[in-house]
Amino acid sequence: MDGDQGSFAFKAPGYTADTFFDLKSREYQISMNNQGPLGVLNDLHRGRDSGKVWAWLIDVSGVFLLVVSLTGLGILFYLKKVSVKGFATGVAGCALLIVLAWLASK
Repeated sequence: MDGDQGSFAFKAPGYTADTFFDLKSREYQISMNNQGPLGVLNDLHRGRDSGKVWAWLIDVSGVFLLVVSLTGLGILFYLKKVSVKGFATGVAGCALLIVLAWLASK
């Protein structure tokens, strides 16, 4: 609120609604933006406008994936038959990731 004018907003994954109002003239304006299913998935992936529980779920999932990756890498040290192929695949995957990131930054 600022004097006789004010605004409020509602935000959710893939959706925003903003309302601006004037108490003196009793006029209001509503602006809505619905991004559809792809926008919802994008916002959920980023954790935008989805709440603290979802943010914690993203963080816990990230830690879980890190632990699974590191234990898989550790197990690869002990498996002599497939260790060379496993490390070669890991290096190739890292190289591909670097190339794709470089291409995306252009």
